[in-house]
Amino acid sequence: MIRPVSLLIALLAAVGADAATAAPDSALMAKAGRAYADCEWASAAALYNMAADKDPGDTEAYVRATICYAIRKDTAEAVGTIERAMAHAVPLDSILKGLRSEAFEIKKPEIYTGLLETAGNNMPWLRRPLDMQLMRYAAYRRDPEAMERYAARMLAGMPGDTEAMAILAKAHAMQGRFDEAITDWQRVLAAKPDDRRALLEIGNYYAITGDSERALPYLEKAQAVKATPYVAEMIHKLRATQ
Repeated sequence: MIRPVSLLIALLAAVGADAATAAPDSALMAKAGRAYADCEWASAAALYNMAADKDPGDTEAYVRATICYAIRKDTAEAVGTIERAMAHAVPLDSILKGLRSEAFEIKKPEIYTGLLETAGNNMPWLRRPLDMQLMRYAAYRRDPEAMERYAARMLAGMPGDTEAMAILAKAHAMQGRFDEAITDWQRVLAAKPDDRRALLEIGNYYAITGDSERALPYLEKAQAVKATPYVAEMIHKLRATQ
């Protein structure tokens, strides 16, 4: 018969052994980091994979290995590394944040978008969250064509997505397609009648184009949602022109 104390000691020993197995290898990560810094992509990928084997929850190891594979145009291994990370419970958001940061760090931002496109094609169940990140990234980069492309893709899957509607509106406005932008903002208001950004965008457009009669209701409602001195002054000036 195993005594309770003996069983507890055995369990603690087992937990300690598992923790030791999963412990990060700082020397290995340092060696991988040197290879990465020297652009020795094949060696760095192999070393980071070894580090991930030792510590399956190490986000940095997976992210940098993925970057290495992407630079070497080994898309199968790049996608496989992302899948492997998620299989070990590394959150997708952490992976994507790391990939974006690393791509910027090495001054190859195109790697980020390429990876997300490739991952979406190979893992269709991740298409929507990846498209969302691509859409937001395009908006951050102020790339109207990419904004339009990804927003349209998002809306094809979920027509009521007001974030995608708003980004599509901005893309159309950036391209000088103002009538389409107003239609997009109207769609936002149909879904969220008190959306202050949509109210202001439409009101400002009509104010700039000299249509104070159409501008005022939108600006007044925006002011009712959240009052600011700037909008109050706009309303005052527009009323004075009537």
